[in-house]
Amino acid sequence: PNPPGGFTDVFGRAVARYLAPALGQEIVVLNRGGADGRVAIEYMVNQTGPGLHLLVAASGTILFNKVLLNKLNNDYTVFDHMVPMVRVDNGLVVHPSTGVNTVEELVALSRNKSLNCAGGAASHVFAGKYIMRKLNIQGEQWIPFKGSGDLTPQLLSGNIECAVDSMVVLTPYIKDQRLKILAISSPTRSASALTQTLFADFVPGVTLFSWAGISVLKSVPQAEKDRVFAALRSVHRDPNYRATVTGLGISVNENPTTDIAWLHSEYNRLESIRQQIGMSKID
Repeated sequence: PNPPGGFTDVFGRAVARYLAPALGQEIVVLNRGGADGRVAIEYMVNQTGPGLHLLVAASGTILFNKVLLNKLNNDYTVFDHMVPMVRVDNGLVVHPSTGVNTVEELVALSRNKSLNCAGGAASHVFAGKYIMRKLNIQGEQWIPFKGSGDLTPQLLSGNIECAVDSMVVLTPYIKDQRLKILAISSPTRSASALTQTLFADFVPGVTLFSWAGISVLKSVPQAEKDRVFAALRSVHRDPNYRATVTGLGISVNENPTTDIAWLHSEYNRLESIRQQIGMSKID
């Protein structure tokens, strides 16, 4: 549902590599970016030809659109899902020209100037605005971008001073010291992480990382869906697949589910956060 190079693209290609032999058939990966994944969902819904079509079910695509938009042609209820198979932390970063090295310094800077901020996708903007509100940063300007591919050059040039995006995208630039990491959305600290500062240090209990899984249209025959989900479970247990995914900076979730009740619960949680921060739905 996103352009090449983002979290869902990287995850989707890793899954396809191991899922193809598990299913015994070739898998072609297509990028259908645009409108925070809605283009991909409409593409999926309108497929009537032969072949099996699978959607990389990213949290931003199948949940945040429903939380943030007043009108959707289709939402996650038109699919059956195996989620969340993996998760990736989001990072709060600044351009080095800001002179900011900590979250506290970012708060202090915001008292003196309006910050140009952005997110790689709607879910990142949502997370960023939530964190900013909890930190009492009120004057920031959120600049819209079509995705991480459009945002990154502006962030690296300093035109965008502050951003929230997937750590899969941000990590190379943090390591090259072209961006400064202030905090990550991980629920626990890790010795290998690029920072030990968590979102939860400032907003207790916050869990705003991104996740992904695989979705199949409800209209697909049940026997075929069962075959796909059985193959996905096999792939998910494969140590080679796990090594590939974790090598990309993506964490494997041990207990993905096909129970849509989990998605209903996540939607209700995120909708509650949207209301807390006074974020209006978009027409």
